Amino acid sequence: MLRLVVVAILFGRAAAFACDGRDLPDAYVNDGYCDCEADRSDEPETGACPDTLFRCANRPGAPTTIFSSRVNDGVCDCCDGADEFRSKSCPNTCVEEAGKGLAALERSCARKAELSREGAAAAAKQEARLREAREQVAKAEPNLLALHAKREAAEVTEERRRADRDRRLAAGEVEAALGLRELQPAELGRALARLALGGGIEGVDALYDALDAHEGAKEAMDDVDNADLIEVAMEARDAAREAAAGGGGGTSPNPAAADAAAGACEAHGACEYEAKLLELMPLHTLPPEVARDVLLSLYASSAADARRVSHVSAALLHPRGKALDAAAVEAAVALLDGFADADADAARAALEAQQAAVAGAKTSVEELAPIEALRTQLAFGGAHEWFHLHSQCLELFEAPFRYKLCPFGAFEQDGRSLGKFKAWATPDRPAVDAAAATEAGKAGLLTSTAMSFDGGDECNGAPRRATALFACGEEAALKTVAEPLTCVYVAVVTTPAACDVEELRRLHHALAEAARAEGLEYRASEQLLALLG
Repeated sequence: MLRLVVVAILFGRAAAFACDGRDLPDAYVNDGYCDCEADRSDEPETGACPDTLFRCANRPGAPTTIFSSRVNDGVCDCCDGADEFRSKSCPNTCVEEAGKGLAALERSCARKAELSREGAAAAAKQEARLREAREQVAKAEPNLLALHAKREAAEVTEERRRADRDRRLAAGEVEAALGLRELQPAELGRALARLALGGGIEGVDALYDALDAHEGAKEAMDDVDNADLIEVAMEARDAAREAAAGGGGGTSPNPAAADAAAGACEAHGACEYEAKLLELMPLHTLPPEVARDVLLSLYASSAADARRVSHVSAALLHPRGKALDAAAVEAAVALLDGFADADADAARAALEAQQAAVAGAKTSVEELAPIEALRTQLAFGGAHEWFHLHSQCLELFEAPFRYKLCPFGAFEQDGRSLGKFKAWATPDRPAVDAAAATEAGKAGLLTSTAMSFDGGDECNGAPRRATALFACGEEAALKTVAEPLTCVYVAVVTTPAACDVEELRRLHHALAEAARAEGLEYRASEQLLALLG
């Protein structure tokens, strides 16, 4: 080549271009005539050679190519207007076109600055909430311990009182106090009938159920029809209403019926409806212990009041000259009224109230402490630019799988775990290559560090794992997921947090210098200048 150049110089021209086995002088290149018939390569910037590509220099931007058929067709295809060189009718818009490439990066960097400010503010609020919650828990701990001790002491006393109550019940104190042990079998039957009628239809129904459920009375109830008993109860109810309505509150026209319905029959004989119940039910044949069990069960089921039991019992014992001890009756009523310990209830309520008051603070600590740990490790970046991602989950459907990536959280594929966030780390070569080969990886500069996810579901005897690399983008989005190795996944995520102001500065200066070299004017936006400081 050196010999050819020297020969050319001796003959008065420089060999600048060679085609078809011969050299062409500079003047023949891009002169509007196709001199290279074989490869048609001497007219790349004029389109004079048909069926070839025309090169747009597009300085200071990136060069492009168009088909030669589009050269000098009246349409401006090259931003520098080179494709319409004959008419020279196309303005040079290359600076504006090159500036568009900076605009997206400029917006992304501006968004990154916003995210940093928002992240710093949110982190400060969370830090204050965590500090307040911890202080609240710390202050509450001594009080909680004291309330725990008070509740335990009260419950010890409560258990002792409950055991004493159970002992008194088992000893038959109630039956003795209410005179039930003094009643003869026939009197116990009358007491049951009278108490049942006093409770109305519900009382009679409850008596039937109680007898039918008791092993000692069940067999005797085989021939008893509950419908007959209910009919008697309804007759007693109607008679009581009639008696109450007669005379406008004066003397009842049927006092016996009214008294029977109210359970206040004369002690020496059964009332009309009471007698009917006794005829329909085998109450007089019940063993005394069975009758007493059933009578007390009526009270337990709220079908009879303890004081009414004592009144009925007292009325039946009165003709025999026996009376009940009022103090013993009151003690029995207290036993039957159910067990309660006001001190223990108060101690439990105080502890529960305090626990409820501090529960919200403990929840806040549990929620915010892991975020604080990440912040302490600078996982959100020195300017909190990555903070916005800790509460986000990004999804992508890439047939046939649906992916869900929660930065600082979990990575899933159709519900299958690909791992949980472990740390920021330098990605290995296979991960970088796999990410760089994707469209998102080519479009944006990938960060040098990546999120590593580990401990996913088992695959081939080992847990699945993944790496997430980040590229600059205006919005946070999961762009692609690849599997370069079996059960090892690589994701590419775009986010403003991955954008680099220094890269923007470099491109800005490069564009300004290139425009100056071309003699073109380049003006940066106010926002860009503000970003670059």
